Amino acid sequence: MKTALDRLFQHLRWADDQLLRAAEAAGDYPPAALRLLGHILGAERVWLLRIRGQDPGAAPVWPQLSVQECRDLSGQNRQGYLERLAATPPEGFEEVIAYRDTKGVEHRTRLGDILLHVALHGAHHRGQIAAILRGAGMEPGGTDYIRFCRSGLLGGQQG
Repeated sequence: MKTALDRLFQHLRWADDQLLRAAEAAGDYPPAALRLLGHILGAERVWLLRIRGQDPGAAPVWPQLSVQECRDLSGQNRQGYLERLAATPPEGFEEVIAYRDTKGVEHRTRLGDILLHVALHGAHHRGQIAAILRGAGMEPGGTDYIRFCRSGLLGGQQG
């Protein structure tokens, strides 16, 4: 699981960065796309706080962020997940994390499952962002996992 999660989080960082670069380059980035980008990053932050055993109460799942604030939050998330993945031995992904959801309901979930959820969560919203950008006459670029693999950023593999 560790190797797969490492790969998925490399993709997550790359895909988030693709969206951030597009938002930074756009003169008129659609507000709905920025709201979804903020949500992707806000949710990543909430889950990071949960797995650290911290209360994410002050960290909104749907923050209203500028492009620069998205860039800053992305960097914080990136560092936090890199540290957690590096510090977790293969058997550590079985650890059960206790947390409360946004409605205050208590849950207990394996760390590996939480990390898999975080890695997959943004894919749906990235697709929504792509549709919004196309509707605005913009080219969204690709954030699919296979494009990441083909980019050569995953262990030098290209194809």
